[in-house]
Parts: sequence; C-alpha cells; structure tokens
Amino acid sequence: MSYERRKNEAGLFVNTRNDKSDYDAQIEIECAHCNQLTSFWIAGWNRATRAGAKYISLSLRPKKVGEHGRTGAAPA
Repeated sequence: MSYERRKNEAGLFVNTRNDKSDYDAQIEIECAHCNQLTSFWIAGWNRATRAGAKYISLSLRPKKVGEHGRTGAAPA
C-alpha cells in the first residue's frame, strides 16, 4: 500500500537522494478562512540540544508553480 497524502497531513520520509536534509515531505495546507490549498516542501534534520536531547528541526518552503514530485521538475 502506498502512502496517501491528505490535506493538512504529511509523512516525513528518509531523504536518500542527497545530503541536504535527513527527511523530506510534501504537504498541502488548507486555509481555515478561504479554504484555499497551498503546497509546501518540508525538510527535516536530526539535531541534538547541548544537553544531548534529540529532536527534529523542520523547514517549510512554498512550492513554485510547476514543481511536482520528488525531483521538483514538472512532468514531461
């Protein structure tokens, strides 16, 4: 069974393509006021505090027009 993306939900997957981030994902967020969907890329990194507690740092970036899938390129 493949992963099914839903509005306002995302699953972080291990990034095996490059060394820019440890995890990556896509998410579509629905505005609570106007119900408009906006697509974002999510990047995650494994981090540790000075005390040694582990956490995941996340970054969201809006998708550009025409960006699709894991490669970011529009389909041919």
